[in-house]
Amino acid sequence: MFDQDQNSKGLQRNLSPSHAQLAHEYAAMEANPDWPRAFPEVVLNVRDKTAVKIVEAGEGWIDMIFDCNRLRDAPKVIVSRNLDRSHER
Repeated sequence: MFDQDQNSKGLQRNLSPSHAQLAHEYAAMEANPDWPRAFPEVVLNVRDKTAVKIVEAGEGWIDMIFDCNRLRDAPKVIVSRNLDRSHER
């Protein structure tokens, strides 16, 4: 499990292939106006702002550009993400 000092590359919780499959199926299913979908539950925890550049993309949108070399070579996790499963029906 994740621990900033003892296991900085660890995960908050174990990966679940079945959860990943369900999320993929959800994202890939055909659009249905009765069941609108989105992934607003994605949360990024950026611990080092210098590894991410935010660029205004217009109309309220932004582009996030990640320095992949910096992320890969960092001694501790710089950016972590969480995808909540609350989007499932």
